[in-house]
Amino acid sequence: METETGRNRQTKRRVNKAAALLAVFAVCCLYSCSSDVLYSEFKPLGDGWSKSEPLRFDFPDSLTEDRTDFGIDVRHDNYYPYRNLWVVVDYLKSGKVAETDTVNIMLADKFGNWYGSGLGRLYQLRSTVRRGMNADEFDGVVVWHYMRCDTVTGISDVGVSISLCNKPDADYD
Repeated sequence: METETGRNRQTKRRVNKAAALLAVFAVCCLYSCSSDVLYSEFKPLGDGWSKSEPLRFDFPDSLTEDRTDFGIDVRHDNYYPYRNLWVVVDYLKSGKVAETDTVNIMLADKFGNWYGSGLGRLYQLRSTVRRGMNADEFDGVVVWHYMRCDTVTGISDVGVSISLCNKPDADYD
């Protein structure tokens, strides 16, 4: 009789663990489906990213939201030799550079621990460059690296993203 009760407890524990895992999975799926990202595009870099190879991203005309956040997305491997990545972002309006930002994207802490998320040897990090930007303020951007070396290795893709702004207007004034 006692072994039957022990088996029932083990079965209940397994069912409870399976239910908990299923609940966590469902919450993750719901969270990922409710993304605020309006536009996202990546450009693959191959064996390296040369300063003479800027990346151009043209925004779709359908972006009309008033308050958005603009970000740079970086995918790199764990052999990337630096803690950061300096980039220059040229904002285009009517085919001409309207504004420029120089951005220092921190990819790792001083101990070499990578920021962002990843599995295995690949990591991805999104760095917000501008908050509260009108989505239709610019037609696109041109991005290139501003590191001291001519060609940066260890970066597999660079992308841009525009997402809905989650902060009240007062935070931008």
